[in-house]
Amino acid sequence: MDGRAAQEFVALSRKVLGRMTKVAEYPLPEPDRVRFYVLTPRGVFTTETDRQRLGETASDLSALFRSGQEVVTQMRQVQETREAARPLMVPRPPVFEDEEPAAEPEQPVEPA
Repeated sequence: MDGRAAQEFVALSRKVLGRMTKVAEYPLPEPDRVRFYVLTPRGVFTTETDRQRLGETASDLSALFRSGQEVVTQMRQVQETREAARPLMVPRPPVFEDEEPAAEPEQPVEPA
């Protein structure tokens, strides 16, 4: 991730900020709606739209939604790359000082 997607997302957020309302509470959107929140030095602003309209129109909110999805996609790709590069660590069970070591399993005795 080179940061261009995040920069575009911030620029698109600025374009819609004038149509947003300042809020102090952050409820979830109603079903089939999408709510955008923008955090600024002046506070948190929000607007909401129909989910279906995001895919049908070329509005500023549609562009903001697609841009946000691109940022999330790139963040996931970075995380997957880091996880793939990390050596596999197998956790060991904890050993407590007052605990006796586990007994060795008994070996079966062969009949004579």
